[in-house]
Amino acid sequence: MENSYTSGLCIDISAVRHNYRTINKLLEPQTTCGVVIKANAYGVGMEACAEAFYAEGCRLFFVASLDEALELKSILQNQNDINIAVFHGLGGLSDGASLDAFAKLGLIPVLNSLHEIELWQAVASKNNTQYSAMLHIDTGMERLGLTNQEFQTFLNNQDKFTNINWYSVMSHLACADDPENPMTERQYQDFLNIKASFPDISASLANSAGVFYDAKLHFDIERVGAAMSGFNPCNTKIDIKPVMFLHTPILNIHHVLKGSTVGYGATHTCKRNTVIATIPVGYADGYLRSAGNKSSVWVNGTKCSVIGRISMDLITIDITDIAEQTKLGDLVEILGQNQTVDSLAKDAGSIGYEILTSIGKNHSRTYTTMP
Repeated sequence: MENSYTSGLCIDISAVRHNYRTINKLLEPQTTCGVVIKANAYGVGMEACAEAFYAEGCRLFFVASLDEALELKSILQNQNDINIAVFHGLGGLSDGASLDAFAKLGLIPVLNSLHEIELWQAVASKNNTQYSAMLHIDTGMERLGLTNQEFQTFLNNQDKFTNINWYSVMSHLACADDPENPMTERQYQDFLNIKASFPDISASLANSAGVFYDAKLHFDIERVGAAMSGFNPCNTKIDIKPVMFLHTPILNIHHVLKGSTVGYGATHTCKRNTVIATIPVGYADGYLRSAGNKSSVWVNGTKCSVIGRISMDLITIDITDIAEQTKLGDLVEILGQNQTVDSLAKDAGSIGYEILTSIGKNHSRTYTTMP
């Protein structure tokens, strides 16, 4: 890695497994810990994560789309005891091949509208069988899920959907990462009323943030995603380990005079004679442009400021105070023991989810087991 002008994204697969065990211990014995593995497992890597979670005992996986479900099915093709639920459900699907894929592969669509319920019923009825599904009721996200009116219509016409085996009823929390926001309690109460209509069906409400918010939100199935990847959505004191480590070598070192400006738009003016190091990472590599002039990196154990705007594939940093101990090819820590996903997200005015998925896109990964 040293003296090679490429960035290395190292994934600690032992930390992935540790985080699963840590979260699973927080749940009641009767609660199933389902893992959300969409967006390439939040940038960490679906294949490695799926195998790690399966080895830890996970048997319920959530993905966003049919394409992701097919990928996951291929990865765990020899495991016949898994269930794969698809958040986007049947929305937008009209071709028979896609619907047949759901049926033939035993995928569990999350049905988000009356139209999808009717469509899935028609497929099951045509094949003279029962197919599983999750019923999603909207309690405040206004994104996916049956509206209150649709839900009442569904309740009045349940006898029309006898070919659907309801795996669970679910909703999605909007503000569980903010303990002071009263919306979570409102959604919880609404979901209790919804669940009362399905006394014999499992229920699922909590995402990663909901796990840490309050045990009453756990119900029967947890849907945990980003927390498995090292992101603490509520900034609570819990033993979640960082998973993603990104280091890149110094590409160039140059000296500039006091008063010089740095980068596009000349947004940084040097207040002293400055030594600048340039590293080969930028917004094309997932380092958010909003982090310019705000974030930091670590060079040889010392915190150094990012100065100037983030370019497409370059970042400039101030190494003046450690210039004598720094040379070309020295590794710069972007994510690691000193710089977490959460701290970089705070500097960039973003959230850890965006950092994970953005940085995880374009870097080649090395998977390891750290002590």
